[in-house]
Amino acid sequence: MQTLTQIPDQIEAGTSVEYTRSYTDFPANGGWTLKLHLKGAGAVDKDAVAVGKDFKVTLTALETAGLVAGDYEWRERVTDGTQVLTAAEGRLEILPDIGAAAAGAIQSWEEKALAMVEKVIAYKSGAGVTSGRLSADILEYEIAGRRVVKHDLLELLRIRDSLKSRIRARLHPGQLEVPVRVYYSGGMRP
Repeated sequence: MQTLTQIPDQIEAGTSVEYTRSYTDFPANGGWTLKLHLKGAGAVDKDAVAVGKDFKVTLTALETAGLVAGDYEWRERVTDGTQVLTAAEGRLEILPDIGAAAAGAIQSWEEKALAMVEKVIAYKSGAGVTSGRLSADILEYEIAGRRVVKHDLLELLRIRDSLKSRIRARLHPGQLEVPVRVYYSGGMRP
């Protein structure tokens, strides 16, 4: 296990995190104490343990299990009994607890939407999908005049491609959406 010197940028809910923090201006053996405050959709406040001049912060799996996935802010506050100062601050992401997640719970919105759009495309293109037809292909609906306007197949294909593109960009950050192969055959052109 890697020894951390600060809180990581990501923590998976339901896992333990331990790091050792050192502040020359606020040494643990100089009468200072440190408390971590982690706030977002959930919250944890944790006192550090003094280890010589350093502070050891341990978040247990039980403490992180109650944190809802999302963005959080953190602050490390130190005190000597009279002063309370913010020693460091930042943001981190709490990832969902994959061990406690139900099937489909870790999927992104785009992945869930892509599955629905592909079902509608299969139905519209006559691929034999008749059960579980979704109303997600409805573009407009009018009750009094009983008018319904649905997405056409080309629009659904564009939506599908957009969702696939977003999913690919998230899974492969910094890469081109579709690999492009360029072949050069021949001499120089003026």
